[in-house]
Amino acid sequence: MTIDLEETGFPQTVQDVESVFLDDSVPNFRKALQKTRHHEIIKLTISAKFPYSFFSPIPAYGWYLWTTWTNVVCVAYASDIRFIDWYRLFSASLLTSIILWFLLLWCQFASLPPLQRIYWWWSEKFNGNVGLINLLTPQLFKGLLPAQIAAADDGLSLPEAIEPAGSTAPLVREFNLDVAKLLLQISAVVYERRSDAIYESVAKTHGGTFKRGKLDADFQHFREAIGSTFTKIDDATKSKLGWNKRRWGTNIIEDFCKRTGLSYAPISELNSSTSAFASFFWKGGGNWIVVAFKGTGPIDFPDYVTDLTSRLVHADEVLPKFKREDQLHKGFRDRIWPNNLVTDTEIQGRKKSWEQISSLIVKLAEDLVKHQPAGDKINVWFTGHSLGCALAGLAYTRAINNFAEDFGNAPIVIRDAYVFGSPVVGNRFTSQRFNQVIKGQKEIKTLWRVTNHDDLVATGYVPRLFLFFIGEHSVVSNCAAFTLTTWMFCSSGPQLGDNPNLPLTPTNPGGLAHIGAEIRMLDYDKPSHFAGTLYDANTIVRIWSKFTAEDLKEQRAQQLLQHPDWEKRVGWGNFVQQIPLLGRLFAHSAGLYWNQLAALAPIRCVWVQGWDPVDPFSKLYTESISG
Repeated sequence: MTIDLEETGFPQTVQDVESVFLDDSVPNFRKALQKTRHHEIIKLTISAKFPYSFFSPIPAYGWYLWTTWTNVVCVAYASDIRFIDWYRLFSASLLTSIILWFLLLWCQFASLPPLQRIYWWWSEKFNGNVGLINLLTPQLFKGLLPAQIAAADDGLSLPEAIEPAGSTAPLVREFNLDVAKLLLQISAVVYERRSDAIYESVAKTHGGTFKRGKLDADFQHFREAIGSTFTKIDDATKSKLGWNKRRWGTNIIEDFCKRTGLSYAPISELNSSTSAFASFFWKGGGNWIVVAFKGTGPIDFPDYVTDLTSRLVHADEVLPKFKREDQLHKGFRDRIWPNNLVTDTEIQGRKKSWEQISSLIVKLAEDLVKHQPAGDKINVWFTGHSLGCALAGLAYTRAINNFAEDFGNAPIVIRDAYVFGSPVVGNRFTSQRFNQVIKGQKEIKTLWRVTNHDDLVATGYVPRLFLFFIGEHSVVSNCAAFTLTTWMFCSSGPQLGDNPNLPLTPTNPGGLAHIGAEIRMLDYDKPSHFAGTLYDANTIVRIWSKFTAEDLKEQRAQQLLQHPDWEKRVGWGNFVQQIPLLGRLFAHSAGLYWNQLAALAPIRCVWVQGWDPVDPFSKLYTESISG
């Protein structure tokens, strides 16, 4: 007997476990989510790529080595590369392969069940039950005051602004501090979601009696098998999958939603069952949706592979209005638009992540708009931290670049993106094309890239001393598949591609560049800096808040009074960020971003050159590239 996917009860089980619905007015979205999640778990079961055993991440490392070293060979045979450049590339690739091996050992060691149990026991007893990523600020999600939540809601609900036609006045852009605070909390709280329900579901199905090798030939039989498996889930299993599993911290998301009045649902595993995923946050009866992407899990090795797979691929394959010279970071691109869908089974069971995300945006917006005045539309915002920034940036670019194709006449408006600790997502040409797309919109849109204290990921990966090992101006124009999987980790960082005055060939991996406008946060009365090629010194960029500077200081004092341990943690965070190099790594923490964001004043920012050197080797670096 054929079992209908919607009648198995299995996707509803997962949905109830992982989602927090405080909004009962979105029945069509809930039904679409249930169906979509069912298909997605079928896909995950087919691929069977989930971190269960001690040895399961090793194939990811093997794939990384294959990708890196086949391209090193490709570069070696390029006709126009000098021996010294090839030698530097070889050294850099070897160095990063070794570093990634140590990351693999760390992930394997930290993932051992006894250590996990010890950590979660300690965290639940002494550290607010948070995961490793939010270790420095365990009370982070209790920080927003009711007035701040209301101000963020107002900011997210504002109608779109239109650029005056033919105006000769300077551009004015406002960074909404109230919105940024809520979106940073959303970017951090998604780290507290563990995919336990997904893992358990995939493992239960994958351990069935049918043979995996026959799935391609008998997909319908597989659908029936997965359906019959999950109609038999008993109450004990449901309890094991559910919120009662407090040691995984899933209750923190529920507490956060109740505190802020938001609903939450994971909507895509991004073609993998590892840490990164996409989710929605919205307010019942409201007119906005936040699309949030989770960043790299500290012990999820496949996410590190994604971060370091920096081979450049053509952007026009997924962004049709872009050109062939516009290139994207392959690791990030593949999470949203996989290019390895081959068999009928994969195509039927595995949707591209962006198609899944965009279709569910439409479904949710159609439900929400019914409760708005006639003619109103739903605002859609994007956010993320770390790897989540890169994915949010790509999704945001696609949304504004291909709105008609992806959303048609849906009642939505793409607003701004607020991303925190963002790595580069493509080359200089991609950055320039993004600027053209943004400036070509009738409505005012901005991707705000927030940076904390020279964050290592956002501003550069290691000191420029490594330039002497890799070389700055390697030219590999005849090797179309040229990649430096390790460049982003070992080079001077993204400032090279951000600098429009530095001559770089299209295939030079030093051409990696940021997209959007960067806000470099400084304390209170000091004006923060803004950088990037989207705006220039003639643009007026100011930090705006519903509250005055004195109000914000009083709110901060009130928060510290309610949570006495925060003051010590803020002091500790400020101290560790002063440690050379290591401090820049600590500065990437979402909690330290929150501490600095809480210290911003609503005043006008100062424009700076975003490619200025930021480390003690700056003079050595400048001499090396000029000579």
